Amino acid sequence: MSRWRLYEQARRRQLWLEATGEIAADLLLSSDISQALRLIAQRALELTASDTAVIFVPADPDATLAQVNELRVAVGVGLVADRLVDTVIPVAGSTSGAVFTDLRPRNVPGLAFDPEGLAAPLGPGLVVPLRSAQWRFGVLSLARRRGAAAYDEQEMRFTGAFAEQAALAMRGAAHQSAQRRLEILGERDRIARDLHDDVIQSLFAIGLAMQRTQRAATQPTVAVRIADHRHHLQQVVQRIRSTIFDLQPGPGQRQPVHATLHTVITELTTHAPLRTAVRISGQLDLLPAHLARHAEATVREAVSNAVRHSQATDLTVTVNNDLVLEVTDNGVGIPAGATRSGLRNLADRAAQVGGSFTVSPTDGGGTRLTWTAPLPPHDNSMSLHDNPA
Repeated sequence: MSRWRLYEQARRRQLWLEATGEIAADLLLSSDISQALRLIAQRALELTASDTAVIFVPADPDATLAQVNELRVAVGVGLVADRLVDTVIPVAGSTSGAVFTDLRPRNVPGLAFDPEGLAAPLGPGLVVPLRSAQWRFGVLSLARRRGAAAYDEQEMRFTGAFAEQAALAMRGAAHQSAQRRLEILGERDRIARDLHDDVIQSLFAIGLAMQRTQRAATQPTVAVRIADHRHHLQQVVQRIRSTIFDLQPGPGQRQPVHATLHTVITELTTHAPLRTAVRISGQLDLLPAHLARHAEATVREAVSNAVRHSQATDLTVTVNNDLVLEVTDNGVGIPAGATRSGLRNLADRAAQVGGSFTVSPTDGGGTRLTWTAPLPPHDNSMSLHDNPA
C-alpha cells in the first residue's frame, strides 16, 4: 500500500473518530436522541460522499422484535425531503429490513424499497445497523445518485464502526435520561406521598377534633366559628390534594404506580373517619402494565370495602416490590352472611396472573386482605428492541 493511501486511510479514520466524538459530546450535553440521529445521518452523508442518508426505526415502538414488520423514516438528510419523515417501508423484501433483522451490513448496487418521493433516482446503497451489544435501535441507510461509484470495503467498515459507536452513545444517553426521569418521578412521588401520609392525615385528625369540639360548644357563636374554621381547613386539604394531582404525569405519560395507588387511596379515604397509613416500597413503576392495572383495581376494591363496611378507625395499606398488597383494618370483620362478590373478584384477579388471595382475621378483630402476583423475570430495563446479537 502506498504512503499516500496509508495517509488517506488514516485521515479518513480520524474524521470518523471526530464525528463519533461529536455525537457523544452532543448526547452528553443534551440527551436529545432526535438531534443526535440527525447529526449521525448528516456526518455519515458527508464522510461517505453520499447523496442521501436515512435512519429507519421500527414503525411501532412498542412492538417486540418478532412483531416488527415495518420501518419508519425517523431522520432524512440530503436528497430526502422533510416530508419523507414518518414514511413507512416493509421489513420483508427491503434492504433496510434485512439489515435490521440479521444485523449484517449491506453494500448493494441499489436499495430495495426506497422511500418514494426522493429528489433524484438512487443508485449504490450502503446500509448498516444502529446497534450496540444488546440493543437494536434501527438502521442507517446511505445512497448515491444513480450512476455514481459504488461504496468500497473501507467505507463499509468505517460506516459500520461509526454506527455502532453512535448507537452505543445513544444507549448511554437513553439510560441516563431514563435514570433522570426515574429520579424526578421518585422525588415527586415522595413529595406527594409525604403530603398524603403526613400533612393530609394530620389535617384530617385536626378536623375530627374540631368537629367534636363543635358539638361540645355551648355558645352558638363559638360553634359557628369552629364550623367556619373546619370549612377553611377542608379547603386547605383540597388545595393540597390538587397539588398532589399536579405532581402526576401529564397527558400521554404513564402515571407511576406509586402515584396511582396513592391517588386511589386518597380518593377513597379523604372523607372517611379513618386514620390511614400507606407504605409503598420498591420500584413498582417498572411493573408491566397489566400487573399495574391489577394492583390498582385490587387496592381500590380492598380499601373501598374497608371504608364502607368495616366500621374501622385505623386502616393500613402496604405494597412492596414483590407485588404483595396487604390491606389491614381494626374493624368488625366480615360477617358470615355478607355478600362476597368483591372478594371473589380479587381472587379471580389473583388467579388470572398466577398469584394468591387470602382473607384472615387480625388479633384485634379486624380483617387482613393479602393479594400477591408473581413478577416476570427482569431484563435490566432493556428496551423492547433489545436483542443479543
